[in-house]
Amino acid sequence: MESISQTAGAYFKSLKVLHSALLGGIVFFAVVSIALQQDGAESVGGLVDMLMPFFIPVLSVAGIVGGDFVFKSRLQRIAGLDSLKDKMDGYRSALIIKFALIEGPALLTIIAFIQTGRYLYLGIALLLLMVFVYYSPKKSKLISDLQLTKNDSDLLDNPESEII
Repeated sequence: MESISQTAGAYFKSLKVLHSALLGGIVFFAVVSIALQQDGAESVGGLVDMLMPFFIPVLSVAGIVGGDFVFKSRLQRIAGLDSLKDKMDGYRSALIIKFALIEGPALLTIIAFIQTGRYLYLGIALLLLMVFVYYSPKKSKLISDLQLTKNDSDLLDNPESEII
């Protein structure tokens, strides 16, 4: 199977599009949930209401910490690779996992808001959204994370250079 070449500019653009699409999905879902909540939802009741105040914050923190842990462990494996192509492919995969581990709890937190009507859960989702924005892909962060050589960094600085 022949691989498609990609320039540095296209690589970073694809990362930003991916990040923006995931971010937009969370924001859209939150806005829709607020609109749905205007009609008023009744609390589910029982055991669910008792567990959610503990489950949602724990899941949110676990998503952030777990995402960071998995990302850093994958970065350690990526750092040992020789080719820039392999490093960039690995970095994209690591970012997708990190984003997913933040997006999942954010969506579940919004679902908890829909189920219970408690704005606390929407606030937690907003905090997760801010963390997600903080982790937006940047060229300087990639160079730092992958500990790239000067030659590799120079390749990334030229948006027309083929990296993959």
